[in-house]
Amino acid sequence: MVENCDRETLKILARYLSRQSFDDLVEERVTNHYCGYPLCKYSDPSQIKEMQMNKVVVKLRMPRYYNSKYCCKRHYQAAEFYKRQLSSEALFMRTNMDEPFFRSDTYENAIVLLEEYFEAKRGNNVNLNTPAMNELMVLMEKMQIEDDEVDGEVVEDNKLADITVVEKQGPQQSNSSYGEGGAGGGVGGGL
Repeated sequence: MVENCDRETLKILARYLSRQSFDDLVEERVTNHYCGYPLCKYSDPSQIKEMQMNKVVVKLRMPRYYNSKYCCKRHYQAAEFYKRQLSSEALFMRTNMDEPFFRSDTYENAIVLLEEYFEAKRGNNVNLNTPAMNELMVLMEKMQIEDDEVDGEVVEDNKLADITVVEKQGPQQSNSSYGEGGAGGGVGGGL
């Protein structure tokens, strides 16, 4: 799925996608230099590229790692939000696969997109009567998740800019309590 899709299509795909297959979909879009979020049509070969990294390095929380797969932080968050809602069951184990789309007990009805949540919070015309949306609204209120989009522009959250490093000059005294207790130092003494 190289081209972007609409919201209904993405929700219908939740019926057939697993978390791993969604990761594969993101990788396919990135390979073709598209933003990894399926609703986005942004393409930039210089910014979005597959990074050749060691698997261990990928698992580390690297600042701004999402910039290599997504055009912005919001799309990274929206993709992760969608992925966490996907079923981990194998496709052949799922029930209600032959039901018409958007019935009350189907997979796509349980999916809430991050955009829908923020639109509902702003008061735009979004259906709030689904159980999934009601549950999400309660959970997000408890977590105090706020929309960082102001007037259509994403505000960059740069908390590291406020951190200052202070270096002390000259030799420093070591902590005198370190190493106390002698050779058998530890809990219980030396019996």
